[in-house]
Amino acid sequence: MKIRGGIRFTFSALIIALLLGLWAGSAAAAEKFSRLDKWEYFALLQYNGEDTVRTYVPAYDELRAYGTVEQEAEASYGGGFGVGKTVTDYLNINGTFFYNYVDLINRGGKADTFTINSAESFREIYCTSHHWTVSLNAEGYLFSQNFPGTDLHLTPMIMGGVGTRYIHGQWGRTNLKIRDYILTTTAGVGLRWDFSSYFVKALYQSTWYRMTDTEDSYQTKGYTCQFGCAF
Repeated sequence: MKIRGGIRFTFSALIIALLLGLWAGSAAAAEKFSRLDKWEYFALLQYNGEDTVRTYVPAYDELRAYGTVEQEAEASYGGGFGVGKTVTDYLNINGTFFYNYVDLINRGGKADTFTINSAESFREIYCTSHHWTVSLNAEGYLFSQNFPGTDLHLTPMIMGGVGTRYIHGQWGRTNLKIRDYILTTTAGVGLRWDFSSYFVKALYQSTWYRMTDTEDSYQTKGYTCQFGCAF
């Protein structure tokens, strides 16, 4: 899936959410606004771009004779939910649960094909991997009230997070499986818009993680849209 298509999809969703925010926010513009000491519950959609690292074909010792190969994680979509609390008007702490599936492809090595159990040969080995991620995140906001010169409760934001991810899948027509628990780190920038008891966040972020059999860490760049309510 091309990154360009993912960007179009994500920004279409953001435009719809922001239009809904304008409609709801116009009715609540006169209310006194504060994020302080509120619990937040939200849903999230995320698009992650593709990346390529060097890896050993996992699990089968006989395949290690082919040396390192390229492993590509293709672009993917996913979704999840989260809960958080605004400690101050400028700081939010939240936890998220997120699921996505990623197509992995192993290519190359010292030979044109991979031979498995001396029976079948593949120029590429494919795997649809399932990723479950739990993260703890901190968000910092530049403005506590309105965006300067406007009546909009809109603020730039930065975020960072650490998490743990469970990955499992199976490589193509083989019984070669992936079972991996790994650490993830995330950093991003974006905007938060509050209206009435609801909010929308739009983020551009990077996530880093390293699988057991890879020599390098993946860095996937993508877009996240969150929509939720605060009490």
